[in-house]
Amino acid sequence: ITETFTVKPAPMQLKVELSDDIVNCDPEHYQHKLTVKVSNGAKFTTGNLYRYVVNGTSTSLLLAKDAAASTSDVEVMTMTVDDGGEYTFVVRDANDCEVVSTIEVPYPLAIVGNVTHVTSNGSLQGAIDVSVTGGSGYYTYSWTGPDGFTSDKANISGLKAGEYEGVVVDTNLGAGTCTITRKFKIEEPTEVKISHWREHDVIDSRQREIIKKIKKLKAGVKNDD
Repeated sequence: ITETFTVKPAPMQLKVELSDDIVNCDPEHYQHKLTVKVSNGAKFTTGNLYRYVVNGTSTSLLLAKDAAASTSDVEVMTMTVDDGGEYTFVVRDANDCEVVSTIEVPYPLAIVGNVTHVTSNGSLQGAIDVSVTGGSGYYTYSWTGPDGFTSDKANISGLKAGEYEGVVVDTNLGAGTCTITRKFKIEEPTEVKISHWREHDVIDSRQREIIKKIKKLKAGVKNDD
């Protein structure tokens, strides 16, 4: 008796690739698109080719299949997130083989400023110190202010009173890709003005009589009393 058996090769090891693309880096409307590209392994015959969990939660409602990028051998899924942090994907195939892959999404850019105001009217005592967080951590700075003031320093000093605008660009994400702008105002006290005054505005009638007598004596005129 002769029997013929066909041995199918085991599926190739499950392969998972993660990528992150900026959709909107405005802190008020922050969005990143995460893409997971999966190939190899044993594929499910119903629904998606693979099963997904992100940060411990099933993402069947959050993940969307990119039909244009997917094929019968490769499945591309995307999801949009609105905050930075670590996102861990667990991808499982039909043979219960799992691959765990993590991607770090940068947090939105944020600026906190400390303003030193002018204490003497018209002086150059003002300063602005800023702390920037979020993004890649690689920044450039651009300042504008009164009388054509400009600077590319992170912190600026020797400033007159007025409004200053700071622009921070995350250079590691591409020039102009992620930019945040903030305005700061340096204040100063009101200018003190001394108006003209006359002698009789600050002395009483008795003092005026004494001054009058002194003037007569100096002029050689005898006082009546």
